[in-house]
Amino acid sequence: MWNTVLKDNLKACVPFRNTIRRVVRRLRPYRSMPENDALATSNGLQILKLVRQYDLSARDVLEVGTGWIPTIPKLFKAHGAQSIVLTDVEPLCDAQTAALAASLAQKALPDLNAITGQDLAILESNLAREGIESYRCPPQLEGLPDQSIDLIYSRTVLEHIPQPALVALLQEWRRLLRPGGCCIHIIDNSDHFEHRDKRLSRLNFLTLTNVAWRVASFNGQNFQNRLRHSDYVTLFRDAGFELLHVEGEPDPKTLEDLKTLRIIPAFAHYTPEDLATLTSIVIARNAPVAAAAN
Repeated sequence: MWNTVLKDNLKACVPFRNTIRRVVRRLRPYRSMPENDALATSNGLQILKLVRQYDLSARDVLEVGTGWIPTIPKLFKAHGAQSIVLTDVEPLCDAQTAALAASLAQKALPDLNAITGQDLAILESNLAREGIESYRCPPQLEGLPDQSIDLIYSRTVLEHIPQPALVALLQEWRRLLRPGGCCIHIIDNSDHFEHRDKRLSRLNFLTLTNVAWRVASFNGQNFQNRLRHSDYVTLFRDAGFELLHVEGEPDPKTLEDLKTLRIIPAFAHYTPEDLATLTSIVIARNAPVAAAAN
C-alpha cells in the first residue's frame, strides 16, 4: 500500500497536472477497463430502477462526481431527461470518454427497456439528442438557480468528500432541489486502496491513525472521509431530508476480519455490523422547510 501512496502523492505534487493530462490524453487516449465499465453501467441501471420504483421525477438531473466516463448521464439521457448537469472537481471527462460512454449506454438500452418498459426506438432517439448536457468543473453550484433540479445522484463519490464539506453540500442540494425532489446516492464505504491491493482488508484504513491516513490520502483522488453507514443516515436526517430508502448490509467476510483487525479508538463506538457495511444506498427527499413559529 505505502508504495502506491508514495507514487500517488508524488503525482499530486506535479504542477500543471490538468494541462499535462490533456497533452497525455491527446497522445494516448483513455483506455477502457471492461470490468469498471460494466460496474458503472450496472450501477446506472440500478439507480434508474430505483427512480422507476419510487416514481421519482428525473426531468432535470444533476450528477455529483462524473469522473472519467459519463455512462450514467447517457442512461438518464436515453431515459428522457431534459437537462443533465455533470459536475466534478477535476476535468477528467473529455470528448473521447463521452463517446465511449454513449457506446456503453447504447449497448445497455435493452436492459433499460426491461427496467422502464420504454420502446427501444424511443430510448435510441433520446440518447441521440444534442445540447441537453452541461459539464461544470469545478461545480460552482451557487451559479445554478434555486429549485431547478428534480434529481441529484452520485455513484461512489460521497465517501471522497470531507465531512464539513458534505454537510454544506447537503444544504446546497436542498436549495437546488424542487419541493419533493430527491437524491439517490450509492456510497462505497470500503478502503479504496484494497481495490488495487487485494492483500489488504476492506477496512484496512480504519486501522490507520488520523495522521497516517492524512499522509495516505494526501493525493486528493485517494481521500476518503472514513464515514460509516450510520453516519450518512444521520447527515441526511440532520440536513432535513426525508429518507425514502436506506440500504446497507454487513459483508460477512469483513465481519470476520473485524475479529482480528486493530481498529483505531476513533471507530470503537461503531457496531461491527455498521463498520462492515461496505455499500450504502440512500434515497432522500427534499422535505418542505418547516414554517417559523409565531
